[in-house]
Amino acid sequence: MSAAMYLLIPALVPERFLAPRYPLAKSHRRNALGAVFLLALLVLLFAISVIFISYVMIHFREVYQAWKLEPRTLDALWKTLLAWLVVYFFALIHALWRPQTPAPVLSALGSRAWVRGVAASFLVLALVLLGVTAGVTAHAQLLTRSDAASGKVFFVYEDNKRFPAFLFRLGAYPLALAAKARYGDVETQVLPISPENLRRAFREGEFVVVGSHGTSEGLITHEGYFTPADLSHDEVSRRLRYVYLTGCDSGDLARAWRRKLRPAHVVTHDRLTAVPEHVWWLWMEGPRILSELPPYQPDSVPRRRTPAVPR
Repeated sequence: MSAAMYLLIPALVPERFLAPRYPLAKSHRRNALGAVFLLALLVLLFAISVIFISYVMIHFREVYQAWKLEPRTLDALWKTLLAWLVVYFFALIHALWRPQTPAPVLSALGSRAWVRGVAASFLVLALVLLGVTAGVTAHAQLLTRSDAASGKVFFVYEDNKRFPAFLFRLGAYPLALAAKARYGDVETQVLPISPENLRRAFREGEFVVVGSHGTSEGLITHEGYFTPADLSHDEVSRRLRYVYLTGCDSGDLARAWRRKLRPAHVVTHDRLTAVPEHVWWLWMEGPRILSELPPYQPDSVPRRRTPAVPR
């Protein structure tokens, strides 16, 4: 019972059910909540670090690049998480080996009622968010596609070959809801980045989001840079209405992108960009923009000029 207190049970078992019959279990429940409190602090520290790094990246590019803030901060946070895991599993083994003796640090933390309250609230909130996320992820699988079927909304993403595809389908969930409301069918394609998928998105889509890294040389794919020069006018749909490029310094090619993706409205960035701002856009701005786009009218789309062939 003492060891079970470390298996996400402490917040679900009121202390009055353990005392006075199970004093050791009560003691280790407090230790476990002390460990959860440390984890909550670590999560808070991670969130603050992400916001800080993103702010410096956007507004103080030279400082961000000179100090190498992102890799150094993430490395420190990763090591801190490893240290927390060591403490947590030490407490679990301690409950099996010498349950009568107090655990260092955790016993002192768990003895405070307010620490236990914060930890229990954090654990319950985490479990609720996990359940909601699981449900939304399952629904996102139904509202998005990754196949050869036609689509009007495309989200082409860079996964660095490390992240599972369902995360990006979850990221596209609000867009997929807006697309469902607008078109009445499953019209959202979520595809890994490649020159072929980029061409397909611009050829078939009306609303395209390219979630990729980038430089002033173009969008980064596994095959190399993708630039407006790699796209012909014939590969761009006349129905294309809106394109959002997340890549850093994509604004250096803004004029070329707008000329090649005409008549679409093209959003680029002439600076470093951060993941949180694009997540905010995907979940807040993008769905609103998609729902407010005027319906496609062929007569309102200007014809593209064909370059004159010299005689």
